[in-house]
Amino acid sequence: MKIKSLLLGSAAAIMAVSVAQAADPAAPVVEPELVEFVRICDAYGAGFFYIPGTETCLKFSGYVRVTYEGRQYHDGDPRAGLPTHRHRVRYRGRLNIDARNETEWGTLRSQLRLQGGSQGAAFSSEDVFSDNNPPTFRGSGDANVGIDRALISLAGFRLGYSSDYWETVGDSGYYLAVKDGLYGEGQAVFFDYTYAADGLTLTAGVQVAAAGSAGGAISGSGLAGQPDVYVGATYSGSLGSIFGTYYYDSNGFNQEGAGAWKAGASLNLTDYIPGGRIKAWYMADDGDTDYVKGHAWGISAKMDLTDNMVLYAGYSDWDRTDGDTAGNDVSDWSAGVRWKMARGLYSQFEYNKRQIAGSGSTGTYVIRVLRSF
Repeated sequence: MKIKSLLLGSAAAIMAVSVAQAADPAAPVVEPELVEFVRICDAYGAGFFYIPGTETCLKFSGYVRVTYEGRQYHDGDPRAGLPTHRHRVRYRGRLNIDARNETEWGTLRSQLRLQGGSQGAAFSSEDVFSDNNPPTFRGSGDANVGIDRALISLAGFRLGYSSDYWETVGDSGYYLAVKDGLYGEGQAVFFDYTYAADGLTLTAGVQVAAAGSAGGAISGSGLAGQPDVYVGATYSGSLGSIFGTYYYDSNGFNQEGAGAWKAGASLNLTDYIPGGRIKAWYMADDGDTDYVKGHAWGISAKMDLTDNMVLYAGYSDWDRTDGDTAGNDVSDWSAGVRWKMARGLYSQFEYNKRQIAGSGSTGTYVIRVLRSF
């Protein structure tokens, strides 16, 4: 009885205290802390999320890749004194940051690309094999990271640093290729405006080339000095696309203003060939710009061999007419296979042949593995 009385008394006391606290408005109430979870942003496609506490959507993407190249010089070595068989291994890492939010002027977008990797565009600075030079495997070591793109876009206007319009208006040279032909590429700080409607885009802008931006055999964008001016147009439809651009090089190769232009088209063949596409381009100037220095043309095609394997090829030709290299014409072709090994992972096997009039030819084998995210 004593134990039963004690339990009943304790329960009654606890209930009395609880009722007293509930009746007392001054009693402190402890509420759980709010937890802010990351929200998915589906307004701009997959991968975006809201920055906590804001209405700005953010996306991270990029890749890691490793590339092996083996090169052999034929018909004489254009680089006197260097071995005719050379090999190198390079790596690169890239991180893309894309931020977007809506404004009364439309979508405000900023793009930042961080990139780093082993350098060594010249084979002479890489690991070298030859009959007289035994293999010496030396790692490339750590690489500095630089800004490869920094762009602000709003209401059709773009301002910042990236690949220039001369390169991007036609997308690239050969489809998918590591060695993508005599197409021309470069980096620049630019300001342009693009009007877009029903598959048609019209672009006008001004740019100042980055120092040493000439990344391809026939690329570049003016000598240091005045900005270059450009206009261009593209049209894309179900059958393919066409494009064209005109650049006014304010300095020109001879420090005088001159013009260069490029046009091309692509054709969609998927109704007849799985994944089939073919494209061609032509570019020219009077030999006095850093964009062409003559005239060049090219053609490229691709098709799906399987659901995970693509076959591609391309050929291009460049007739030089500038005073320094007139007559040293160049022809180039690449062929290869790109294999999707898993989601976000592919390997690539390619062969490239380049012939320079009066300087022999080079053949390059390429193996690349890339993991994107």
